[in-house]
Amino acid sequence: MGTSNIKTSIKEADFVVTGKILNSQVVQIWSDTSYARSQYEAAQKKDTLTNYEVWKNNNINFNIQLIDYKLLVETVYKGKIQSDTITIRTGFGNGDCGFQFQIGKNYLIYGKYEKNIKYSSEKLGRNKKELRGIFRTNICYRTQPLTSAQSDLEYLGK
Repeated sequence: MGTSNIKTSIKEADFVVTGKILNSQVVQIWSDTSYARSQYEAAQKKDTLTNYEVWKNNNINFNIQLIDYKLLVETVYKGKIQSDTITIRTGFGNGDCGFQFQIGKNYLIYGKYEKNIKYSSEKLGRNKKELRGIFRTNICYRTQPLTSAQSDLEYLGK
């Protein structure tokens, strides 16, 4: 592990913004793979399941849970942000690399457009249109509370 330097982090990020976390919501994302579909079809034959949506959302083997945070954007240092509020998606932390935000706090956030993350767009069967407006960060980026970001803000201000 280790820490990344500011210059490299900016270069690798799709976006760098500051903003305030407004709220959060847990989301389940279905892993729409051919294996998952075959398992559903087998379960349907065995248990006479008829509601695909209920089955896929309740089957923990084929979905992942993430947290979507609503961010009020204050400053955009890098990236094309089309709105003053955006969705930042991350894991829960504790082993899944998710960044643990606190509601009402301000952050400097480095991240990727969700549509550019291979896992999201291929493994989870999402098209780029579905992922527009959703952004991803984790603990491996330089995302941090604004109160701890003085050196980054000085560099970004140049």
